[in-house]
Amino acid sequence: MAEEAKVRSVESLEYFRSALISFLTKSRKAVNHAEDGVKRGRYWVEQEQQQHWIQEGKKRSRKLAQAQQELLTAKLSKFQDSLMLQEKIVRRTKLELEEAELKLKAAKKWAREFDRIYDPALKGLSKLRDFLEHDLVRGVAWLDQALKSLGAYLERERPPGNAPVTVPAEETEPASPAA
Repeated sequence: MAEEAKVRSVESLEYFRSALISFLTKSRKAVNHAEDGVKRGRYWVEQEQQQHWIQEGKKRSRKLAQAQQELLTAKLSKFQDSLMLQEKIVRRTKLELEEAELKLKAAKKWAREFDRIYDPALKGLSKLRDFLEHDLVRGVAWLDQALKSLGAYLERERPPGNAPVTVPAEETEPASPAA
């Protein structure tokens, strides 16, 4: 076993450390963005969609009541063309009201099902966040310490006068593969 290490440069470790920090920063942003997207989706389903279809149901109910009133008026008049047109409008507005009621039911169902469907993904994001916040941060700290130790080792091995360490050419050649 060798008594000393043959450390020539720590640039690769410094590059890896900076790449790891860049990855950590981008990953945190991505996790935050994903979590925010789920929160926005939950709000959209639970609040916006339900309120939209409640308001749409009220609007369509008023429209149906008006169409039924116009149908009644057309029945009292003597114009048969107007009566058929009003009956068609009443049928169409009833269908529109039924559609709004179905959409409201669907929005309520999605609101109830949202957590069950998205919880596994959120748990995965939570695990990823923990990994980023704890394990990778510790890894960066370990690399910092390793770089300090290797830097101190290189300084100790450097000849006096701050001249760079030169390595003979035969030591820098890669070893030939064993047959």
